[in-house]
Formats: sequence, C-alpha cells, structure tokens
Amino acid sequence: MENKEIFIKDNEFVIRKVDKEGYSTVVDSPKFIKKVREHFITFFITILLLSALPFIVGYIFYYLEYTKINTVMYCSSISFLIYFIIILLWLNGRFDKPWEGVVTKKDYEIRETTHKGRTRNYTVYVLYVKTNSGNIETIEEAYNEGYYYKHFKVGDRIKYHPKFQYYEKYDKTKDKEVLCPFCSSINRIYKDNCIKCGIPLIK
Repeated sequence: MENKEIFIKDNEFVIRKVDKEGYSTVVDSPKFIKKVREHFITFFITILLLSALPFIVGYIFYYLEYTKINTVMYCSSISFLIYFIIILLWLNGRFDKPWEGVVTKKDYEIRETTHKGRTRNYTVYVLYVKTNSGNIETIEEAYNEGYYYKHFKVGDRIKYHPKFQYYEKYDKTKDKEVLCPFCSSINRIYKDNCIKCGIPLIK
C-alpha cells in the first residue's frame, strides 16, 4: 500500500497517510513473514517457561524437603493445565478460512456476569458483517467500544485474516490509527511498524 506525505504547517511535521484504497500486501512481504515467525517462536518459548514454572517450584520444594511428592504431582497438573489453556487460546480461529464482506449493522448488548456471588452488567459492542458468500459474521468487543466498533462504519468493506484474528478495512484513506495484528497496540497511521512489538502494520 503506497503512502502519501502530507505537510502540516502548524507543527512543521510530516505525516504519511494511506493514499489508496485496497487491502494491504504487507502480509505477504518477507519482512512480515519473518517477524511473524519470530513472534511465534517467542510465544512458544514463553508458553514453555510459564507452564514449566509450577512444576519447577514444586520439585524444588520437594528436593528441599519442604513438601511431599503429591504436591509435585499437583504442581505438574497446574503446569499441564496452563500449557493446555494457552495452546487452545492460540489455536482459536487458526483453522478458520479468510473471508471478505461488508459491515451491515452496528449494535450493542447489555450482558451479565457473576463472580463470587456478585452480578454486574457489561456492554458488548457488535458489528454485523455480510460476507461475499452470503453468510453473516459478527465482531464482538466488550471494552471501551473497541477498536473495530469505533473505526468501522456501516458500508465498509473488510477482510478477515484468521491467522491473526484480525479484521482489515479496505478503505483506510481517512484513518488516523491502525491496530497491531499481534499485540493490539494502536499506532498512528504513518507508522510502518508497531511501536510496541515491531511487527509491520497492515495498512
């Protein structure tokens, strides 16, 4: 996607905005693919360290005779559970197929959640998307109206990237911000890489 340089006289600062409509080709670039590979390697190393921590702590306590073997087994179960949950979260959406569609409706719902006997209401912001194949997909966000709810309008064409669980707008020419597909940081549109994780931005 080409960028256009716009000079702001008041601040004497150059801002590059997306100057053409269309879906980004960044996801197919060698730089993006390399960064994605590095990101996943870091992700799995972190998973292994986190999941192994309870087992290591339990074994150290057993070795120092502070606890019994059943505690080590208990800690091992926690390690396995952490690993299993994180893997499930990572696999969520990985086997979905990409699709394109048009935003047809924006709405919100009030839902309830109960924790420790206390019930509270929270708002879920929902985007309805009619795909090119005629199906209806929804995008749900439950925090501060969410990035997609704020930036996507009825009539916008969007594309779903299942590997990143990321929704890309076709027309970004009026956007001032762009969401990182991995760490979900919000970046100014003139940035080429995420200010937090360094992944090339999809724009």
